[in-house]
Amino acid sequence: MQRSGWKALFVVLLAALVGLGVGSRTVTAVTSTIADGSNLPIAAASTLTTSITADAYVKQSKPDRNYGLADTVNVSGTDDPRKGYVKFTISNVSGPITHAVLRLYVTENGTNNGPQLYSTSNTWDETTINWNNAPPAGALIDDKGALPANTWVEYDITALVAGGNGTYSVLLLGQGGDSVDFSSRQGIHPPEVVITIQANTPTSTRTNTPTNTSTGTPTDTRTNTPTGTPTGTPTNTPTGTPTGTLTNTPTNTPTNTPTNTPTGTPTGTLTNTPTGTPTGTPTNTPTGTPTNTPTSTPTSTPTSTPTSTPTNTSNYQCPSSDNAGFPLGQSNTATNPIFCSYPAFPGEDPNDFFCTYSAADGHLVQDQDAGFCPGAATPTHTFQCPPSDNAGFALGENNTATDPIFCSYPAFPGENPNDFFCTYSAADGHLVQDHDAGFCPTAAVPGSASSAARQGLPGSQSRPDPSKKHK
Repeated sequence: MQRSGWKALFVVLLAALVGLGVGSRTVTAVTSTIADGSNLPIAAASTLTTSITADAYVKQSKPDRNYGLADTVNVSGTDDPRKGYVKFTISNVSGPITHAVLRLYVTENGTNNGPQLYSTSNTWDETTINWNNAPPAGALIDDKGALPANTWVEYDITALVAGGNGTYSVLLLGQGGDSVDFSSRQGIHPPEVVITIQANTPTSTRTNTPTNTSTGTPTDTRTNTPTGTPTGTPTNTPTGTPTGTLTNTPTNTPTNTPTNTPTGTPTGTLTNTPTGTPTGTPTNTPTGTPTNTPTSTPTSTPTSTPTSTPTNTSNYQCPSSDNAGFPLGQSNTATNPIFCSYPAFPGEDPNDFFCTYSAADGHLVQDQDAGFCPGAATPTHTFQCPPSDNAGFALGENNTATDPIFCSYPAFPGENPNDFFCTYSAADGHLVQDHDAGFCPTAAVPGSASSAARQGLPGSQSRPDPSKKHK
């Protein structure tokens, strides 16, 4: 290859590297035509991050217990082994996967000898897997040494996902008599899969074989060679067609809009041969500056959306003890469902006995407490009935143990409590139903109410006219 050809290649490489930048997610593809007419494709790659779809661990000493909704995946190689399972799906990926990793976050319990990672089948579900029905290990994928606490670890899964789109499962097996806790997808740092995809390489289409020389501005030097006797209107017929027209046809190239400006700009000598002799001095002034700027509009832009970062939107908290009288242990109300453990003795694994509750309405989601989970979580805020309605009638019979809470405001002593009443949400106190002739206060009262209201007794004020309600 001539020195000018190598120099052109170096300029193209440098331009491609500058265009990518550090940490860029842009996919850029460039094709350079050098002096000997060879095409040299240069392609960059793109990364895509996806969340997992399920994770769980199983425990030998409790072979029928499911730990799919725990906020950690506990893996242990001790006398009471525990195995971790992770499932994820890759979709909408075109082109070969050149690299892929499974990223797991080590919580406060690190290890001196990290778990081995194996392939396994997809025949398990997050909320039903246990030691008895867990699928066995397949081929060894990766192995890790010491894993410090509060750090991310990456397992290389390139060989596992080389087939592209599909659902995959992996199994974590502890070793060396040690254990480690990874954050689950219900935890603060959910697992994720990061894949690198090879970009498709566009091609260059050349017409004729002009020599491209890297210059700043293309210059056309046109030479008119009149021959013969003028027979009509002169027609300019260039014998060479300047090219270097690059046609980029990216197929499903996940990028932002790449700018692909070839550095090889043709400078050629075009010979115009008119069929007649011009009567004056012909002057050819190009009306424009030819530039080769192919445009490419990619049709796919990958996005990474972390999907399992919990936020504390719960209006409920864990019950202070379970129905067997064991007090609340470790808990997490920043997830949905909220997590409440009730250990049988101090220091017991919080995932041995726990309950989970909906953060939206407090209902019991999962009872892993040997049947002793309370039926519902405790509202974060306690609301009571207003002591009187907006017509001045005092609170009568009421029930704040239900949701919605029930508050009656009878027009006279002994009246049926269902004649005039209001109901309020136990979660946020808003008015649910006004069955009090339009006199219901708009919200319940936070905290405890007066003793008269708590007892359901009339207040000390004089009673209003019953005709306000009985019309």
